[in-house]
Amino acid sequence: MKTLDESVDSPFRDQLRVNYHCMADANGGKKVNSRVLADLVDPKKQEIIGDLRLHEQELLSDYHADIIVNASGIGARELATDTQIFPVHGAVKIRRPEGYPADHAFLLPAQMNHDGSVSKAVFIVPRNDHTLVIGSITQRNNWQLNLALDSPEVKAMWERATGFLPVLKDTDHESQSLAQGLRPFSHLNVRVSADSRVNTCRIVHKYGHGGSGWTLAVGCARTCVRLVEEILDTGRSANAEVCRL
Repeated sequence: MKTLDESVDSPFRDQLRVNYHCMADANGGKKVNSRVLADLVDPKKQEIIGDLRLHEQELLSDYHADIIVNASGIGARELATDTQIFPVHGAVKIRRPEGYPADHAFLLPAQMNHDGSVSKAVFIVPRNDHTLVIGSITQRNNWQLNLALDSPEVKAMWERATGFLPVLKDTDHESQSLAQGLRPFSHLNVRVSADSRVNTCRIVHKYGHGGSGWTLAVGCARTCVRLVEEILDTGRSANAEVCRL
C-alpha cells in the first residue's frame, strides 16, 4: 500500500493508504441512457400492472415479440412478484470545480456503526470533463424522492466531502444540481435468469443491481443476451435447464 498522491490536498492525506487502484471508463452512462434507451422505450409506452407473466401472451402478440426481457429495476417487485426487492433512496450532488483532476476518485468510510459496518461514506468520482459526482446518501426502504439541496442529509453529505477535500468548497453550492432516485436492491443478489415458474414462459429477468447498475451493466447484458439466444435458437421456453446458463 502507499499514501495518497502529493497532489491530493486533503487534511487526511497522511492518514490514508491507497489499497488498490485501477483504470476505468469515466464517461458514465449518461450518453448511453439518454438517447439509445429512450428511442427503444418511448414508442412502446404501456403501463403494466401486476405479475408480468399474466400479461405475457398479450404483450408478445401486441408487439410481435419473440421474448420479453424484464429490466424494470424496482418495478420487478411487482412485475416479477419478487418480495426480495426493496428500494434504497439515494442522492448525489453533481458539479465539478474548475481544474479538478480527471483521475482523482475516492470512496472511503466516514462513519462506522458499532458492529463495524459503514454507515456514512465519502464518494467523489469524476464522470467526465465537466461532471463530478459527490455523495452519497442511502436510505433503505424509503420510497420518497423528497430531498433538496437544503435538506439536512444533503448538507451533511456535502460537509463530509468538503471536509475530506476542501477544494470542493470552491464550487458554488447554489449552482450545483442534486440527483436522486430509488436504487433497486435485493436481499438476495442481482437476478439475471429466465423465468421458470411455468414451462411455457418466455420471460428473462434482469434486475436488482442496487447502486452498481453501470458497473454491472455490460456483464449482466451479455448474460441476458445468452439466455435470450439460447431460448430463441432452440425454440425452448424459459425452463429450469435454460436457467442454468
